[in-house]
Amino acid sequence: MSESLEHVPSIGIFDSGVGGLLTMKHIVELLPNYNYIYFGDTVNMPYGEKNKDEVYALACRGVEFLFNQGCVLVVVACNSISSGALRRIQQEFLPGRFPGRKVLGVVIPLVQEAVEQGARRIGVIATPLTVKHGAYTRETNKANKDIMIFEQAAPGLARMIEENDKSEVARMLEMYLAFPLQKDIDTLILGCTHFSVIRKNICQVVGDDVRVVCQEKALPKRLAEYLTRHSEIRIQLGQGDGRRFVVSKVHPHILRLAREWFGDEIVLETST
Repeated sequence: MSESLEHVPSIGIFDSGVGGLLTMKHIVELLPNYNYIYFGDTVNMPYGEKNKDEVYALACRGVEFLFNQGCVLVVVACNSISSGALRRIQQEFLPGRFPGRKVLGVVIPLVQEAVEQGARRIGVIATPLTVKHGAYTRETNKANKDIMIFEQAAPGLARMIEENDKSEVARMLEMYLAFPLQKDIDTLILGCTHFSVIRKNICQVVGDDVRVVCQEKALPKRLAEYLTRHSEIRIQLGQGDGRRFVVSKVHPHILRLAREWFGDEIVLETST
């Protein structure tokens, strides 16, 4: 991407790996008339197996990087940040460093999507940190206390997806999905950005009777609604079609998927 597109008012998409790229793909398809910058912290993935202070520090660094590149709004595609560090970023980090800028997460949009689809028994598969914080249970209880929710941690799965280890991914899915399926769920929330990359595999395991809710479907719609409500953000963003892709480390799998989803001509920049 040419330097002329740096520091242009943009929407930032932040994740620890490949899942955020898929989320960005769907956001761009729905909202193509904005500039976007993706940042994947591939050196430090997965975030979901770190402690909350480590995740907060990494999240602040990633958000700061995107704001310094010209982003007006940052969408945190990472569930581990959204569940364990987002509120702290909004309340402690932004006011002193980037007043007026906005950081949005993914937990509430996914819960809203599940509730609107009529969920009564929700399973969540997520990283250990996301499950530990219980954000999906809290937000579901706020939306409707009559809904039952069952959260299952899936340690190691995000890394296997990032490494494209298909046989290990298949083994882990059978193991981790057993608990929520035993609870007779009608809806499964994919509470990790990486899991959307293997959505088809998950659907095969859970079967046709379970709705699968993932962020590449829910998040673009909620972002569009947010921009409609907040004209002050929309005006700052202006119009554009610039796309930048930045990672902390390039590896073959993320490069292959980036080109599959955005075209062979894209370049993955590395952050410094």
